[in-house]
Amino acid sequence: MAPGFELIGNDGEIYRSSDYKGEKWLVVFFYPKDNTPGCTIKSCESKEIYDEIRLLRYEVLGISRDDIKSHINFSQKYDLP
Repeated sequence: MAPGFELIGNDGEIYRSSDYKGEKWLVVFFYPKDNTPGCTIKSCESKEIYDEIRLLRYEVLGISRDDIKSHINFSQKYDLP
């Protein structure tokens, strides 16, 4: 069980872990930095199975220390959901 948390998404919305309770399971992955070779590979691998994960009622959240602008550029560059 993870502790409760709040995150600001690429869309500027606030996402709370409590919003998913009883609705969906969360897959939360942490990565060091946007646009680094290893993080890019892992994020793109997750993208390949994203639709399958969503069909199982899971939501995927990727977290790093980068700012929102960096996240937006990273997700757009690699078409990450």
